[in-house]
Amino acid sequence: MGHGDDAGWDLYAARPLTDGGLRVSKLSSVPQETRVRWLNSMDAVSHGAQDRWLLVERSHRIFTSEVQNLREEPSITGPRVARRVNDVVGATFDWLGSMRMYVDQLAHMIGNNNPELLGEFRRKCSEQYDSRFGYRFCWRLRNYAQHLSIPIHTVAYGSGGWSIFVSPQVLLERYDGWSTLRDEMAAMDGDIDVVQQVNEAMYGLTEIARWRTIEQAPSLRTALQDAEALRDHFRREYDMHFPVYARCDPPVVGSMMSLTPINLWEIDTVRERLADLDPM
Repeated sequence: MGHGDDAGWDLYAARPLTDGGLRVSKLSSVPQETRVRWLNSMDAVSHGAQDRWLLVERSHRIFTSEVQNLREEPSITGPRVARRVNDVVGATFDWLGSMRMYVDQLAHMIGNNNPELLGEFRRKCSEQYDSRFGYRFCWRLRNYAQHLSIPIHTVAYGSGGWSIFVSPQVLLERYDGWSTLRDEMAAMDGDIDVVQQVNEAMYGLTEIARWRTIEQAPSLRTALQDAEALRDHFRREYDMHFPVYARCDPPVVGSMMSLTPINLWEIDTVRERLADLDPM
């Protein structure tokens, strides 16, 4: 339910004062029906902009950067290699957490807001799990790492340069939560390239995120029209002001629970996400 659906929520224009206070004005020139529609539309845009996928992308960028730092080392016996390896391990752990967080929180969100879509979401996740060893491995490695950290058994030259490897036999001996991966891992001759598997899992997650954006696109495009109308109105009529919403009229200035800013920059974030769906 958007804020405008609940009687009492309304839009205001706030302007900072030199004494640290705020001057708050009601958008009296805009019909209430329009204000409610704008507020509900910005609510939808905000949810679209704050998708947890952004955190997954951020974690993977850090992971990629740390891997690149390791691969720029001229020798595996160099003085900085141990630190570089630890940085890669830490970034791997963070990314594994963001992977699980994204899937779990998105399932919870869809289940609450659109339960009839939950089955399709789970099928999309199952498709990636079933078709990509990297996705399956990282999903289970996250559980392993949570209890036993990430044991790096080898640092060697992989397909893209220096990489970190783990022994499937050691993983199987230390942990029994590998489920159907146990037979796959037991049949492996060599060690597992962690960097390669993370990148493959990230590709699978990207497919899930793309499905989510496509599913949201029609409603987000509609919401963007009203959100941009709100932004245009403020640019024309309220120079040096920013939009806020509040539940009381007039709002109690100075109360942290009274005024909540509306982040207009989220409009551009959603625009960029939708633009990524368009073919080049």
